[in-house]
Amino acid sequence: MLFESGLRLQELADLDLRDVDLDQHTVVVRFGKQGKSRLCAFGPHTRKALWRYLSLRPREVDGDRLWVTEEGKPIKSRTVQEIIRRLKRDAGLEHVQGLVHKTRHTFATTLLEHTGDMKACQTLLGHSTMRMTQRYTEYVQSTHALKYFDGTGPLDWMKD
Repeated sequence: MLFESGLRLQELADLDLRDVDLDQHTVVVRFGKQGKSRLCAFGPHTRKALWRYLSLRPREVDGDRLWVTEEGKPIKSRTVQEIIRRLKRDAGLEHVQGLVHKTRHTFATTLLEHTGDMKACQTLLGHSTMRMTQRYTEYVQSTHALKYFDGTGPLDWMKD
């Protein structure tokens, strides 16, 4: 869900059951950065994983949080970080720094590569300014610009 929705770590940890709509493939972030709310989306792979998680989730839980421990206690953001650390170790990726937040960057660059829509990227990330979104997507802009050089250059183009 981190990768597919572009959620921040704390936003993920704060999700309630009512925030996720499996039929619409959407998640509501009620209290994002600076208290802003927004609607995000996720794909069929995440939907399937959520269905599987919900079928295994304890029935008796404290509160309405989506993510809970086996004992039904809400998971905190540092618990998510620890889970990611273990997954990194198991995958041999200990050398990769900041993996949790990198999922947000990867979401942004992948979305922009797929859609080319900076405004949609800004909206889904919950950025108040386009400047912040551009920081996430500088790589995509460079690689997109280089696509115009298809073995030719400006001198070749002027001949046409």
